[in-house]
Amino acid sequence: MDQNTAYQYKALNEDSYNSLAAFAVSTPATVTLHPGLLTIVITGDDANEVGKFIDREGLDFHINPIEFHDETLGAVIDCETTDAGTLRKIIYRMMGERSAMEEHHNGALAEITAQRDSAKKDRDMYMRWYSDSTNREDRVKGQVQAIALLLNEIFPEK
Repeated sequence: MDQNTAYQYKALNEDSYNSLAAFAVSTPATVTLHPGLLTIVITGDDANEVGKFIDREGLDFHINPIEFHDETLGAVIDCETTDAGTLRKIIYRMMGERSAMEEHHNGALAEITAQRDSAKKDRDMYMRWYSDSTNREDRVKGQVQAIALLLNEIFPEK
């Protein structure tokens, strides 16, 4: 059994629950009792000892590790027998995910800002080029009109 995982012991009868509860509270493990649900949650290094006690005494239990994954996170949080240690692990994991998402968000925001600034710079450059070429074109048109006027004055049409 994994030493860091909390285990949920669901008793099939009240005598099994009472026997395991009496044994579990004598161990140094963290024990959470749920008498109304006939469930005991044990966290710590004594999970193997508890398993041996159940086998030795012939107690009737369904034993399930309290493990959480992305798919089962909501169910573990909503389960009324989830122990405080597991909830703390979930909280720390979610805080870590939050900070990782925040870093990713800040990186994406910085990248978008850099792209926006680059686009503004390109826009300003193209506007300047367009303005310069329009001014040159207008100047050339003016020069062509002036030359045409001079030619009409020098060589009038008959």
